[in-house]
Amino acid sequence: MTVRPIPAATLILIRDGASGLEVVMVERPPRGTFPGLHVFPGGAVDPEDDHLPITGSPEEGLATALRETAEEVGLFLTDAGLVSLPVGPVGAVLEAAGRRFDGVSPVPLARWITPDTMPYRFDAAFHVAATDVDIGLRPQPEEVVSAGWVPVAEAVGFAASGEWPMVVPTSFHLRWLDQFDDGATAMAAARERRRDPLIPVIENDQIDLPSWITESAMPPR
Repeated sequence: MTVRPIPAATLILIRDGASGLEVVMVERPPRGTFPGLHVFPGGAVDPEDDHLPITGSPEEGLATALRETAEEVGLFLTDAGLVSLPVGPVGAVLEAAGRRFDGVSPVPLARWITPDTMPYRFDAAFHVAATDVDIGLRPQPEEVVSAGWVPVAEAVGFAASGEWPMVVPTSFHLRWLDQFDDGATAMAAARERRRDPLIPVIENDQIDLPSWITESAMPPR
């Protein structure tokens, strides 16, 4: 029996760093669906996400991605920019601060669907946003083991060496980001990027990608 994919969403938050493009990454705790993996902030869609204060007409899953980022690392991407707000229920925290999530600036980047042969599946929307704010993260121990701004090139190296275990969508988007020198260029490319739903193909116990991905959507491995 095919498992129905769970709607989910992720935020790829980038900034220009001293040694190139940086991205927020977290390490999952050794439990749950992605134990010990290094990922971008994100998680399953909550029906209450539709009621979060947010500007504009946000893309599907964006409110979830913004909420998860706030819950996991304490960063709120709002109508006033990227800010750090007190710990608490995200909607209530935003309302107390007189802020709304930024539903305009983030760009929908991709949609990944877990193959139907897997025991659990997600239909995950990936969004990317850039900031120029130098603000520290506040990782929540019940959500993540560690979190930080990581140079993209460094994260690509950790993934390639196996030091940081990752799922395919994470390593794929890190390699995609690694072709850009700065956030503005990455965001411009994201706005032009093809966003067909992606379902990796598993052959001989190895995950492969649709041919158009490797041919036109990312640099050579």
